Amino acid sequence: MQDLPGLNLEGRAALLFGDIQIRTPDSLRVWRFDPLAQGGSASRFLQTLPLIVDSEVQSAFLKARARVRDMRKTGAVPHLPLLRLRLIDHRNGEPLLSAREIALDSLNGSQFSWQDSLEIDLQPFVGREVVLQLQTIEHLLGSWKAQRIHIQEFYPKEREGTLFAKNNLERVQVSSMPQTYALHQNFPNPFNPETIIQFDLPMNGAVTLKIYDIRGRLVKTLADGEFPAGTHRVKWDGRDERGNEAASGVYLYHFVAGNYRQTRKMVLLR
Repeated sequence: MQDLPGLNLEGRAALLFGDIQIRTPDSLRVWRFDPLAQGGSASRFLQTLPLIVDSEVQSAFLKARARVRDMRKTGAVPHLPLLRLRLIDHRNGEPLLSAREIALDSLNGSQFSWQDSLEIDLQPFVGREVVLQLQTIEHLLGSWKAQRIHIQEFYPKEREGTLFAKNNLERVQVSSMPQTYALHQNFPNPFNPETIIQFDLPMNGAVTLKIYDIRGRLVKTLADGEFPAGTHRVKWDGRDERGNEAASGVYLYHFVAGNYRQTRKMVLLR
């Protein structure tokens, strides 16, 4: 990283990304990067092929990992991205959503490691033609690495121990700020083996999200703690607190935030 003038940061960076998946009510499909947008030594980002968002397009999903080793600051580090992922209006270039950004000047210590699963809600952008734009420090360096960001295979059913093994809990906060509390219907529903539950917080606060069977017995606690204002998603992998697979049937998920309480039903079909 010392090759960029004025960076004042030395070290080794590794950035890995999974295929971007588009989720519809009944399928997943790959949202591919545009080879024309990547060409040339002057490329400063990767960009997907344009996607017209219709009522069937629910979300975009990907996995990513960033790692920095042997990091040393030699001066004031500029506010540049180690990683920046944005949703852009393809027709006019308007930034619509900042999905994730890790700035170089926010890094501390000699080592840094980050891994996450991101799911971007595309329904607020129905009718728009959008692209997902990925920019990294390797693009800013302007080297051959900008054309060879490693796009890993996406594993729909990850093997234990793989690079992008799923966590039981996924949280994604998007930049559009909700105005009210809300608990959304899980998707997919019915589901097997996992489902996503989304909730909205208009302000910071304590949240609990618990799953019960139809007899009212606690099955799993998905969230219990402080959350910032924003839209969040958690994933239930269909297992109870002890890691055992829950049986097929109807389950209730109960959400509490401040004075707001809401319960919804979902169906697990094995």
